[in-house]
Amino acid sequence: MEDDGGDELRSNKEMLLIEDSHKKVLENSIKNYRKLHSFKKILNGFAVHTTPSEASKLREANGVKLVELDRGVRKMTTYTPEFLGLVKNNNDYKYNYSGGGDGILIGFVDSGIYPTHPSFSNNFGKEDDDELVCEEGPLFPKGCCNGKIVSARFFSAGAQAAAVLNSSIDFLSPFDAEGHGSHVASIAAGNAEVPVIVDGFFYGLATGIAPHARYSHFIHFFIQPFLDTYSFNYQL
Repeated sequence: MEDDGGDELRSNKEMLLIEDSHKKVLENSIKNYRKLHSFKKILNGFAVHTTPSEASKLREANGVKLVELDRGVRKMTTYTPEFLGLVKNNNDYKYNYSGGGDGILIGFVDSGIYPTHPSFSNNFGKEDDDELVCEEGPLFPKGCCNGKIVSARFFSAGAQAAAVLNSSIDFLSPFDAEGHGSHVASIAAGNAEVPVIVDGFFYGLATGIAPHARYSHFIHFFIQPFLDTYSFNYQL
């Protein structure tokens, strides 16, 4: 995950020195690699796409403290209130329609969000915060950050380095092409009493656990697999 837009905990001069140190350790240690990003504000490290043998060489490089392989995960969710210990049984859960989650901003790192779904419409009259980033792209035009969704970004460098993305399902935008991110977001903070209709059949009304909370959404999981991308914690 990239750190652009974070608090400037280090000066610009310090960050330039850190990025230069990353370049030097790579040039002096390995030959076959593609540098994806330097982390220099909150932590000191970098991400590269390379081979396992080259990663082993970097593990031995002076100043490298930790090497982590970027790995795929399975995205799963079910019985969330019970899993979180909020209730003993999901059937006992009583939704808080009056103001549950009011004033809360929830951050998601998932497959994106489907911005036009009624679970994510702005029912509270709150405007988008101009200070937060709302990236645009395919199927995610201007205006998708509507007050319920206050920020949305996507991070694709790792996925693009590992595989050729399928443009029909891997959109370079915060749009959710597969549904998992929208599913999780609606469970956490979907609007109250939204009709659930699939193939014309009415399944009932859906309400998030905190329906008055708002979203800051980050897409990090692309459908194509991640392969041989490594993150390095580097200490000067």
